[in-house]
Amino acid sequence: MPLILPEGLESLEELDTFLKHQVLDVRTMAAEIVLSLSATEEGRRGMVEAGLVPRLCRLSGDQSKVALPVISAMINLCADELPSVVSELLKRGIVDRLVEVTLPPFLSLSLPP
Repeated sequence: MPLILPEGLESLEELDTFLKHQVLDVRTMAAEIVLSLSATEEGRRGMVEAGLVPRLCRLSGDQSKVALPVISAMINLCADELPSVVSELLKRGIVDRLVEVTLPPFLSLSLPP
């Protein structure tokens, strides 16, 4: 099944330009689109093939309006257990950030270095 992009979005490369935009509201909207795309196998595969994983890793440290949907999307990307995604997240130290954001504070774990 082909990847269906939201109306007005030409390509995942165009989405990448919105993800790195200077205006917070533009990045926020792009992050919400990423989360929506991550809900389908085609969307996840398309984002991986378009090389968006490194950008998503960088955005995990952005303001919460951007970071939370991006982190949720990265969790969805892990669902397919693609070695390239998992290795990129491990290489960039994002796994700790995923755990930090998804666990309630009272369940926080002290992860060994």
